Amino acid sequence: MLSLSRRARRKIEEIKTRLRGDPGRAYSVEFTSAAEILREHDPVEFNSLRRLLKDKLVRLGEFDRLIHRRQGERAEDARRAKRIVKARAARAATTRTPRVVDDGVQVGRYLANRRGLFLLKFGGRGAPPLKLPLANFTARIVTEIQRDDGVDSTREFEIEARLGGQTRRLVVAAAQYASLKWVTEQLGARAVMAAGMGIKDQVREAIQLLSSTQIVERTIYGHSGWRKLEGRWAYLHGGGALGASLAVAGVETSLPAALAPFILPAPPTGAELRSAIRASLAVLDLAPDRVTVPTLGAVWRSILGAVDFSVFVYGATGRFKNALAALLQQR
Repeated sequence: MLSLSRRARRKIEEIKTRLRGDPGRAYSVEFTSAAEILREHDPVEFNSLRRLLKDKLVRLGEFDRLIHRRQGERAEDARRAKRIVKARAARAATTRTPRVVDDGVQVGRYLANRRGLFLLKFGGRGAPPLKLPLANFTARIVTEIQRDDGVDSTREFEIEARLGGQTRRLVVAAAQYASLKWVTEQLGARAVMAAGMGIKDQVREAIQLLSSTQIVERTIYGHSGWRKLEGRWAYLHGGGALGASLAVAGVETSLPAALAPFILPAPPTGAELRSAIRASLAVLDLAPDRVTVPTLGAVWRSILGAVDFSVFVYGATGRFKNALAALLQQR
């Protein structure tokens, strides 16, 4: 609060220096807010300020009315801040880390054990909670998968479900998760949720809370070509991604069937690198320079950024245009 009072004093001094040319500044939100704080922390200096404003022909009645308004606004801001803190605390209580208990795993008001999911109703002090059945199965999200095709991005959840002593892995689109239609579609008729209003929402919430600390996040790219990954450019292919000099670790791709075989080897080094460069330059010897120099140059130019032109090979039939184009694409 002391630093708040100091800031208020500085703001008042700034505006006081400009009151001579514009007394109307005394009615500004900025000035009256600072003056209201000053009144609370230093009434003597506040009264001195009012005398100064009177000498500047400021209407003190209007000034006091604005001070009272600023006081109400600051009190409302404080109440709002308390409500936010309280709401955050309540959310923290319902999303705390799952913990192992004698009868399974508990998080907040939910319990998962070998018999299924339960809602816990807490009674009197010291009394054990009442277990209300929600479902005869348990499930937790083990992986959150983001699929990125370069244009759109979708999410999927990999869910580990346990029913009747058997464990199954399911993949559910994130957009379809909340409806819980996947329960009967993928677990079958033996998977039963209790009847009642709000049961589905409670099952959904229980699964997410019981999974919250164990979810692994993965991104799978569904396209090839250049992509900026964590601030650096990399080339995506069927086997992952290549960076400036090395393969980029941890990058997953899943290309369409026609492109899946397009897998690039790891970048060569040392003598192998020199041999690869010589082999690439040997393309220049396959045709006149007017053909090979611009076309091979266009291959290397492609990695330097956008251009406003394109390069193509033309000529009579049987002059090996396709063969040259295929070799250039392999560079």
